[in-house]
Amino acid sequence: MVGLMAVDLMSMELEVNGSLQAVARLAEFFDVLCVAVILGGTAITVGRAIYVGRIAGGKASYLVARRTFGKVLLLALEVLIAADLMRTVSLSLTISSVLALGLLVIVRTILSFSIQIELEGDLPWRVGRPGHPAAITTRRQRDDAKQA
Repeated sequence: MVGLMAVDLMSMELEVNGSLQAVARLAEFFDVLCVAVILGGTAITVGRAIYVGRIAGGKASYLVARRTFGKVLLLALEVLIAADLMRTVSLSLTISSVLALGLLVIVRTILSFSIQIELEGDLPWRVGRPGHPAAITTRRQRDDAKQA
């Protein structure tokens, strides 16, 4: 009876270790995905900037590049936060690792918030309001807003 319990405990431990290793590998995949997002986003940003630069000039090209790459950075930060969460859960669930994860999430959240304010020019919850310049998408809507 004791031997069967020991075998069951060992098999459960192997299953848990295998699951934790799978989560750790998934976290590594998310790290690689973050690099791919940044590299792919950089290529897309350069392509869009060149295209817009040929049509509308340098200032428009700069604005498109800035906005596009800012969105890429926001996506990359979200992917990194997901990887950190998985890594913390799978590798070591100690108080110090959870506190370190909390600090990383706070720093990356503040960074994401700052990038979003820089891109939108206003606080995120104000951007979606009717009449806000970022919410006005068509030329007709902008003209109607100016006349009002």
